[in-house]
Amino acid sequence: MNVCPLCHRGLPGAGTTAFVPVSPVIYPGVAGLEVHDACLAAARRGEFDVPRPRSSLPAIAGLALLALVTATLLIFVT
Repeated sequence: MNVCPLCHRGLPGAGTTAFVPVSPVIYPGVAGLEVHDACLAAARRGEFDVPRPRSSLPAIAGLALLALVTATLLIFVT
């Protein structure tokens, strides 16, 4: 690879790099990835972690609204 998979900047001539072994299940035929030393240190500190959205609350509200509409329709139709 010519770019760091963490920061997506070019690798040649951009400072020191590290070789990180990867899973053969996720990357078949690849022994590892080359990354910048600074990016590897930042990843170990969790700086590349993206918080997951709280998606369960809208789903629960949507289901409650659907149940309310269904109950209302059943009352007025029958």
